[in-house]
Formats: sequence, C-alpha cells, structure tokens
Amino acid sequence: MKKIYTLVLFTTTLFANAQNNSPTIDLKFFPVPGITYKQIWNNTQAANGAPQGSSIMPQTWDYSTIFNPSKNDSNATVTAWANTNTYYSLFNTQGLTRNMRPTHTFFITAPRQNTNVTDILDSSYNFVRIDTNGVYLVGAYNIRQELNMPIYFSKPELFVPKNPSMLSGTINDTAEFKGSKASFVYNNIVYDSVYIKGQSTKEFTPHGWGTLKLPGGKIYTDVLVAKVLVIRTVELKVKLGPFYNNFSLPKDTSYDYFFMKNNPTGTPYLMYIRTDANGYLHNSYITEPVDIGKIGGKAFTDNTETTPVTNGVVYLYRGGSNFKKNDILDTTLLTNAGEFLFDSIPFGKYQIAIRPDSAMYPLAFITYYGDSTSWERAKIMDTKAAFNSNPLYKDTLTVNIHLQYQDDTTGTNSVDGHFLSNYYDNARVIGGNKGTLATNKPVPGVGIRACKRPGGANARMAVTSNQGAFKITNLANGDYFLIVDMPGLPSDTCPFTVSGNSKGSGFVFTVDSSKVNKSVCATFVSSVSDRSINSINTVKVNPNPFNFTTTLHYNIAQDTKVELIVTNMLGQRVAYLPQGTQVQGEHSVTINALALGLTSGIYTVHITTPNGTQRVKIVQQ
Repeated sequence: MKKIYTLVLFTTTLFANAQNNSPTIDLKFFPVPGITYKQIWNNTQAANGAPQGSSIMPQTWDYSTIFNPSKNDSNATVTAWANTNTYYSLFNTQGLTRNMRPTHTFFITAPRQNTNVTDILDSSYNFVRIDTNGVYLVGAYNIRQELNMPIYFSKPELFVPKNPSMLSGTINDTAEFKGSKASFVYNNIVYDSVYIKGQSTKEFTPHGWGTLKLPGGKIYTDVLVAKVLVIRTVELKVKLGPFYNNFSLPKDTSYDYFFMKNNPTGTPYLMYIRTDANGYLHNSYITEPVDIGKIGGKAFTDNTETTPVTNGVVYLYRGGSNFKKNDILDTTLLTNAGEFLFDSIPFGKYQIAIRPDSAMYPLAFITYYGDSTSWERAKIMDTKAAFNSNPLYKDTLTVNIHLQYQDDTTGTNSVDGHFLSNYYDNARVIGGNKGTLATNKPVPGVGIRACKRPGGANARMAVTSNQGAFKITNLANGDYFLIVDMPGLPSDTCPFTVSGNSKGSGFVFTVDSSKVNKSVCATFVSSVSDRSINSINTVKVNPNPFNFTTTLHYNIAQDTKVELIVTNMLGQRVAYLPQGTQVQGEHSVTINALALGLTSGIYTVHITTPNGTQRVKIVQQ
C-alpha cells in the first residue's frame, strides 16, 4: 500500500482545456507544521473503482460508503523545518547546493500489505525542498527493519507543482534515487551489505473537476483530480559472504488519482485512489486533521488595552513560513470592537499579524502577535500545545495584539526603492534545464522598515505598492538600515546615513527561493544645497509608464555638456545617450524602447552634467 506521501508526491501541474470556472490549486495550501492527519484506508478491491473524469463538465464522485473509519487508521504527522529532525543532517551536509537542501520533513506511516522494498517511502521520514519552482523530494530515511537506510535523490522527485489547474497541460517527470546499508535482511536471508538504486517516471494528465462526497456527510466542491501513471523500478546489489548478487525487483506500475481542494490551513489532498491499467480499484484512503479549533482575539492601540483597533485586516500565517505569497493562509477584518476570529483551524502552529488602516493609524507598524514588527521575533501560536498543556482550553486560542508605532520625530529625509522577485520559472532544482528566469517581478504588500543604527530600533515603515515600489519619508537625521519583512525569508540589510534633507533613491531588494537579497543600495544627494549646483532644474517624463516611446523633458540653467545613461533595476547600464553641449533652456529626448532594446521593467534615466546628476524612473510596460 502506498502512503500519504504518494498522495502529495505524484500531484503535479495538471490538466488541459477546461472551462474557466474549474479550480486552480495554490501551492500556499501546504500543511501547517504540527498538524496531525488521520489516514482512513479502504483496502477492498473492486471493479470500476476509478473516478469518471471530464475536461468539460463538472463531475460528482460519491465515495461516501467505501471507507470504514474504524478500520486501518494510521496517523501521519506533518512537521515543518526539517532541521528539527534527527536525520536532517544526512541530507544537509553533503556539500549540496542550496536548492538541494530540504526545508521540510514528514514522517509517513501506512498500513503494510507486504515488505516489498519498492515501498521505500512507507514508514519513513521524507525530506522535501519547497521553493518558487514547486516542492521536490530530495531525501528519505526509512525506519522499517528491512529498509532503515537513507535514500538520496540524485535527481529530485516532483512532489507538488506550483498552481496546478485544468489548464496546465500534461507533464512528464523522472526522478532517480539511491541508498546503501551495511547489513540487510530480505526474504529471511541476512546479507552483508546492500546497495539500492531506482528510478520513477510519472505522467500527469487531465482528468476532471467537480464535487467529492466522503463519509460522514462531508461534501467538497471545487475539487481537482489528477490521473498519474507511475512506473517505479528498483535495482539491488547485495553481498552474501564473499559474493555480490545483482537483481531487479518487478517493475511497479499503477494509475493514481489525487483529489485536491484549496484548504487554507490543512492539506489540499483530500483523497487518493490506486487502480491498475483496467480501472480495477486496489486501495484508497482519505485524509483529515485529527483536531480542529479556533484562533481569535483583539487588537488594541496600545498596551493599556483601553482602545481597540477598529479598522484593519488580520493576516493568518503558517508558523515557520516558506516562500509563497508570504504564506498568507487567510485574512479577516477587525470588528468595531477590535475583535477577530479564524474558525475551523486544525491544531498546529501559526502566526498572526495586524495590518491597521494606514489612513486611520498613519504611524502604526504591521504588528505581529507578540507585539513585534518582525516575523522572526514574533510569537508562534501552537494550538496543539495549548490543548495538551491546559485542561481548560477548549477549542479557541485567544490572543491580544498591541500596535507598535513608527518614530514620531519629524524629519526631512526620505528613501525610496523597489522590491522585486527573481526566480526560475518551471525549473527543476537540479539538472540542465533551468527553465526561464523571471526577473524584476514586483512583490506588493510587503513591509519595508527603516531601523536605527546601532541597536536596530524601528524608525519608519512603508508597504510596497502593486508595482513593488516603496517610499519612506520624514526620516530624522541619523544612521539607519533597511530591512524587508517577508515572513519565512531572512533579509539582507542596506545601511545608510541621512542628514539635511537627504534623498535616497534607487534601493532595490530581490527575493529568490530562500532569502531576500539586497541588489542595489541607493545613492544619495546629501542636501538641497548640494543639489542647487546642478545645472538641471526640472525633469519630467510623459507618458510614464509607456509602451513603446516616451519623452524626457528637462531644463538646464546654463550651457553645459549633457549625457543620458539608462540603467536597469540592478544598476547595470543598458543604454548611453550623449547629447553633447546644450544651451540654457528646455530640452526633450525621445526614448524608444525597441531601439534601445528595453524589455518590460523599471529603469532609471541619469541626466548628467559636469555639475551633477538628476535621476528619474521610467516604466516600460
């Protein structure tokens, strides 16, 4: 019998040619750490067990009577951040690149029908890498007596793609793995050593979408189903006495069906079915969390808890986040009494942040539970631990959050910049095919904090716009650094000093699969008096953003030599437009994106004279 791992493992970017109202599964719906799931198995074999499918019409699948909740139950605990596990070091100290190191681990159990060594992932810790390309299996450690050995994936196995849907098309995937053990028991024969290697190939094809009926009157709509052809081959090299024997195990071929639904806090994988090529049902199981509770509380303007925050949004994050969309699991609005409630939450680990309305609370930070402005210092709410340690705890974990505020000192300095995403789209984490590099994609809705140096006390904050832009104003004179607060990802910092109306323009942060990187730390014009010697008085761009051409207008105070330099968001020069010596007065230059080879993105035009430089941002759509 395969396992809950298989349920997740073989679900990938799916499907083709469906109606637009068919569901799309978001990768952010990945299990929360600390949740325990119950697997309810059906081992009854039956003809015509495969679900009917259609790429055009929604289906109804009724499996409400084939499962027996009192039979063959098995728990699987999902744990985030694999480095908390004893075997994590086996898969993190091999000199591997960052993209091959695990970020999560799962311990999987399943009812055993046999001891076939092809079931290498049953009764095992499974180590996966979650990043912007999807979820891949990079290692496993099986604790069964016959198989307790580490399994290394030289070519990782696709676990979950990003955003599968009926429109995603058929995908083929191949993975390779190997392992070894000093002694080995197989068919009651003790071997001195064993080497195992294998390969799995999978073909993911469209199947259907619709409504799933399960025991207990549970009905799920907007369910997506994948049909996956799985072929797994395993070869063994074993030593008995002085001799080595090589043999191959029978090829394991099956058709697996995976039923998925967007579920903010639980697993998106509702049900698994395995059949042979003729649609004969061999076994199946459903998954559901063991315990369900609530998280609620109040937001206050300060620690006195006399005034509630009456206008704002509450964000629920996975505790121990990963890269995807800040790992926002759910949102809810504050009531007029400052109250919030997240209902039907499986026991596990979570974080909560209050985002107060900026018009009503202009100096308030995004504030996490624990009264912190940083996700790294925020408290994690563990509803399972609350239930285990407090006999009075019923089903609601109640927390209060007190807003933190920006420095109210009035200053005349400011900084601005962009927060962008750079990642390989549809790329494997290993191998020759790197996919397409998606660059300079704006990341909206993320807090950028200016912190004081030394000490790191918060001063001011901005939230990135839909274009990934931010601007922090009213900074008092002093030393600061910028940090990006994106839950789950550590951030580089950009140090700077401001005084006398300093303007810092052009900070750029980029995010990849594992951290926030500083790409450009801005250049500064230190004061108004410094800028006054610049012979360029005004700079305008129209239109901006633009599609093909835009016109740059500027005024120079005296005859002078003028150069135009265009740089991208990484500060690299992409065009040089010398204008020669120009006379005092108004001037204009047409910027042709096609002629200059500019693709869609954000650029900076530097208008330079011997007396200084003015800069202006342009956006090519």
